[in-house]
Amino acid sequence: MPPNLAENYTEKVIYLPHGFVSSKLAISEVPVRRADFSVPECAFVFCCFNAAYKIEPVVFAVWMRILQAVPDSVLWLFDDECATFRENMRHQAESLGVSADRFVFAGTLPLAEHLRRCALADLFLDTFVYNAGATAVVALKAGVPVLTVPGDTYVARMGASVCAAAGLEEMICNSLEEYEKRAIYFATHRDELAEIRQKLEANLQTAPLFDTALFIKNLEAALLEILPKPVKPTIEKLPKVSLVMTVYNSALYLGLAE
Repeated sequence: MPPNLAENYTEKVIYLPHGFVSSKLAISEVPVRRADFSVPECAFVFCCFNAAYKIEPVVFAVWMRILQAVPDSVLWLFDDECATFRENMRHQAESLGVSADRFVFAGTLPLAEHLRRCALADLFLDTFVYNAGATAVVALKAGVPVLTVPGDTYVARMGASVCAAAGLEEMICNSLEEYEKRAIYFATHRDELAEIRQKLEANLQTAPLFDTALFIKNLEAALLEILPKPVKPTIEKLPKVSLVMTVYNSALYLGLAE
């Protein structure tokens, strides 16, 4: 959280050393294939499993330009079993010159099975105004790199925080133009994307994003820092916390009760 943004919050700011979340997730061991989900076997698969309300016109237009630049690609979206969403996406795509058959839709699955399904994608494209949070963690845990652009609000910086905590700072773009160019680049230079996936696989064992014990230790240390002095520093004596959030660059917001 840069100082110019932190000054806009009434809550006190404490910085954590890594990211705003850490999670260990179980992945189903049942083998799956792209054909099981109507995903083309040989296509480059961009995906975004964020909720529909996070998809706004700017990001959708960027996605359509990416699909146009990568002819053998498809976009895999989470539709929450909603026919209206599917119809709207296809209609809007065609209005921008992209065929409706470039879309694949994913319904609801148990989390462990969704992680296994998610691993079939090549690259996760984050949304802009409201980033992926838990959804980005799931994608990274499944071994799918996440491409993101940090914005000026908490919810627009979650994707970058998650990528940084996973040791994939190279997936954080500085602008929408860079995001678009890099998505196209990775789709057309798949050997380089494969190297990033290999790095992510190695990081699953060491990165802070997947080290919950380290996250708890750092969070407790941050909470102890807000204790009134000279109160004995124990977790049991912490004042009430009304809000706990963090963002890219690992800012922890604590709104404390009086």
